[in-house]
Amino acid sequence: MGLVDGDQRVWRVPFRAFDELRNRWPAIEAAAQRNEPEARKRRAEEARASSEFAEEKALANERHRLRYPVPADALPPMGRPLMSHRGAIVIDDITGELVGAAVATAHYPWSQSSDADLIWAVWRRPSLDELVKTWPSRRPVSAADTARGWWNPTIEELRAARRQARSSERSRETRRKHASSSEGGET
Repeated sequence: MGLVDGDQRVWRVPFRAFDELRNRWPAIEAAAQRNEPEARKRRAEEARASSEFAEEKALANERHRLRYPVPADALPPMGRPLMSHRGAIVIDDITGELVGAAVATAHYPWSQSSDADLIWAVWRRPSLDELVKTWPSRRPVSAADTARGWWNPTIEELRAARRQARSSERSRETRRKHASSSEGGET
């Protein structure tokens, strides 16, 4: 709409655009007031006081624990990529600790269909190399598999997981290169 004059720190608005600026000015002013630090701080405090914020925070905390409920009578194989309701995972350990009903209901709704006792399994994301070496399942995922909480990946699921792992590895490598180049320049 206009040109910035950096030397004088002003916007130059052509006369033909002045009416357009006048028409848009109330929206610009409202946006500026909305983005004032005090207004943003007040909105953030209001959001933290809501019940939705508490639920989202509890869900995020549960995800950071890297644990997943599995049926005690159908334990998954450890050390190889599987699919779950969280996506591709590798089970590293079975703790044997029982999953509380409240936690299962709140964070793992799929577990309601299971009659078996659920115990915690410790998981991690598989590497690209692990996903490439994994053979896909020859049969489609059944309702019993999804009710159990884990299943062998189909070719489509493996392709999506491989794409995601490849992207994650590229971004890790980019961050590593950026960190090493910034460290090298500070000597």
